[in-house]
Amino acid sequence: MNSSEYNIRQDEDVDEIDIGEVFSVIGSNIFLILIVSVLVGALTFFICHNIITPQYTSSTSIYISTYSDKSNEQQITVNDTQVATNIAGDYKELILGRTVMEGVIDELKLNETYEELLKKVNVTNTDNTHIITISVTDPSPKRAQTIANTIREVASKHILNVMSINAITVAEEANLPDHKSSPKTTRDTEIAFIVTFICMCIIVVVIFIADDRINTTEDVEKYLGLSTLALIPMTEELDSKK
Repeated sequence: MNSSEYNIRQDEDVDEIDIGEVFSVIGSNIFLILIVSVLVGALTFFICHNIITPQYTSSTSIYISTYSDKSNEQQITVNDTQVATNIAGDYKELILGRTVMEGVIDELKLNETYEELLKKVNVTNTDNTHIITISVTDPSPKRAQTIANTIREVASKHILNVMSINAITVAEEANLPDHKSSPKTTRDTEIAFIVTFICMCIIVVVIFIADDRINTTEDVEKYLGLSTLALIPMTEELDSKK
């Protein structure tokens, strides 16, 4: 057998997937797919609404002046902006360091370790600015606000002691959050529904493709290339009719 004949036989053995059949299978199982998707979405909503503890985020920001010449503090140069960008990481490390975090724990008498408090704090710097934003997430809105303001105060003193900074001013006081930052119940429910719907469609299609049984006369003609002359009912069906 030459190579061309072998390639032809290989091509004949390859199963072709009919896109129309795929959509037909999904359509015939759409009720099951929707039921499972709705159930998973409802379960996600219940967990987010009743089990997961809501978290609230409060943010405060400080403005750090890095000008070397106090007489020209009002003149912002390209070099000043570049310096602020380069040392933003230094500010973040100082704020999140043990000196500041443990200072906050001592001042507020928090029943938390350094590692536990650190998980609640996020420090960011807007590109090309001297503004540092400190965010704190906690189950209590008031507690999140208090911790954020205290971190700002303790960090400001620590940065002034460590770095050559002219001044640190409060750009924005910490807010008292009135909406939870997590969990996002509506978003999470929608994501759970969509992901489940897609997964169910994939499962149904995979089961359909993996099923190589011959169930209908169309399957006989498609896979065996034969025409059916007649259908013989199963013995059980005949016995039930007697």
